[in-house]
Amino acid sequence: MRVAGSFRVPLGHPAVAGHFPGYPLVPGSMILELVIAACGATCLGVPVARFHTPLAPEQEVEVGFEPGPEPGTMTFECRCGTQRVCSGCLLTGPAP
Repeated sequence: MRVAGSFRVPLGHPAVAGHFPGYPLVPGSMILELVIAACGATCLGVPVARFHTPLAPEQEVEVGFEPGPEPGTMTFECRCGTQRVCSGCLLTGPAP
């Protein structure tokens, strides 16, 4: 899988507040937003997303992509060290 970038969500980010008191987690919707931002193409949808391991703030996440099984798709995987955080497929269009 081609690593396209990485991200880290700070503990003080507003999306983390309330997810969950005493045990902060990065919301899945925010992880998907960061994946879409890293993909390098126009994302038309996320038909498949699986969350494998909870992501805590301040953890460094690498995002990788491969061409998908169908034209106009790409698969993705997010890893924090050896742990797979999430994986799935994006529907894509040409880069803007």
